[in-house]
Amino acid sequence: KDKLSPLDLKYFSNMTRIYKNSTKTNRSKAYHTKLSTHDEKPACKICGNISEYYCNMNDQYFCMIHVVGHDENEF
Repeated sequence: KDKLSPLDLKYFSNMTRIYKNSTKTNRSKAYHTKLSTHDEKPACKICGNISEYYCNMNDQYFCMIHVVGHDENEF
């Protein structure tokens, strides 16, 4: 029940919540979350460089160059 710092609040507000109740919808259509300095940064799915973003649409990590346009279902 501690208050979050403005930086933490911004970071956690970008995450999509998954509800068991199917009548609830996602808060936003933000599929990509920028990784913080504390997050693990696996290799980019496309080029193998250090990733900077996580895509919750397909559960993969991408670098700054490949974060957009990697999935034709995104719009």
